[in-house]
Amino acid sequence: MAELLQERGVPDADAVRISTLTNSAYTGLQLDFLTSGDRERVETALDQLCALVDDWVTAA
Repeated sequence: MAELLQERGVPDADAVRISTLTNSAYTGLQLDFLTSGDRERVETALDQLCALVDDWVTAA
């Protein structure tokens, strides 16, 4: 993921930090879905996560 962010102009250190945060959040969302089964809530949170990453890329 860091490489994809870097390709979109995100500086190296920021790309690594954002990819670490995003990958961790995604893993947490997967675990949340597996334990709760609440697909709608988890997908809404995933949409928010994607919007945040888009904002960070745009800001870079």
